Amino acid sequence: MKRRYLFLCVMLVFVLLANSIDANAMNTGFSTEDMSEEDRNSFISHVDFSLLTTEPTRINLDCFVVTEQGKIAAVQTGYGRKAVCVYAADGSFLYGYSFICEQSLAVEWDADRLNLYFVRSGIIMSVDPNGNIGEMKRVPDTTDNGIYDNLLRKSKRVVGDVTYQLKKDTWLALSFSQLVVIDAAGVETVLYKSDVAEPKSIKSIFVRVFEEGREEFLWFFVLIIALVIWRYRKSKRSKIADFRDEGENPLEGTQKPL
Repeated sequence: MKRRYLFLCVMLVFVLLANSIDANAMNTGFSTEDMSEEDRNSFISHVDFSLLTTEPTRINLDCFVVTEQGKIAAVQTGYGRKAVCVYAADGSFLYGYSFICEQSLAVEWDADRLNLYFVRSGIIMSVDPNGNIGEMKRVPDTTDNGIYDNLLRKSKRVVGDVTYQLKKDTWLALSFSQLVVIDAAGVETVLYKSDVAEPKSIKSIFVRVFEEGREEFLWFFVLIIALVIWRYRKSKRSKIADFRDEGENPLEGTQKPL
């Protein structure tokens, strides 16, 4: 009788513990901190999160993650409203999410849930396949978190003997237009291809920069142009100084007689 009573008590403890576990609890590779309910509600209201049941236009991708079963979550480029689409192993669309995102985004799988990491905001949000938002945490700016963020942005991933890789059509491309899978025999299959044409000129690159909100690329181009101008002027001044050291007039012979 005592043994049966002890057994029932142990089972009751297990049941209570199981019920106390939050089904929406987040598992992530980031180190995190708690987030207040007020900040959570404010952020959710700002991003205007919604579920996608039909596939949006296929545009270029920033990054992706894949499960052991081959289910893929792909982050589309774009500034303003961004989409994250989930695909089956054969590349068919399953579902997706649409939300306001004016910053870099990374994603990671947590069982059948997806964690969305808003980089500049330092916030990670767990969502289920039905678009329900679960736990949210703050991600502090640490070295380890930065390293893990970079891992989530890898353009090539290996699952078993299968390789998944993002590819660009041209060297001018700012993001990836294709996601391919390479099997153990080396056979390559395109799972995802953008419907948006790649830029073919410097002008079109600047247009794409503004469309995708990639200010970092814009400032890079401005810096390169400034360096070229600076080098040109420095070289010209150096040439004039060399002529003067030799006692010559660099402009001699270029003036027309009166």
